[in-house]
Amino acid sequence: MGYDDARGVWEIGCVGGDFSVRGGPNAPDPFRLDLAWRVAARIDAVLAEAKAYLAGQVAPGRHGVTAGWDLMGAEFGVEASDSEDTFDVLLNIDGDWLTGWCVAFRPSGARPHHYTPVRFSRRQW
Repeated sequence: MGYDDARGVWEIGCVGGDFSVRGGPNAPDPFRLDLAWRVAARIDAVLAEAKAYLAGQVAPGRHGVTAGWDLMGAEFGVEASDSEDTFDVLLNIDGDWLTGWCVAFRPSGARPHHYTPVRFSRRQW
């Protein structure tokens, strides 16, 4: 775990990728860190939800891609304006480490501590 002063985030190594958690030089934001640990504890389920959401939005086979989605990490408040109770799951496909796909999760309101994918975006690294 280490602090990236330029971005104002803590990089925390987790299964499958790094989690970026907003915070200050002394510690990550406690609320966001708690959310990150809860997501890490059920990363397989969160990843399955992210993949299912993307499957309804993106058709990689149309571009000759045959491999599945790979987890790159997750972000918890990387931008100062990000809400405390949201997070983004970052994925790539077919080993393309230069292009990432982001699935944003928000509280569902249906159950405590349950989050639902609400949008996706594509990023160039």
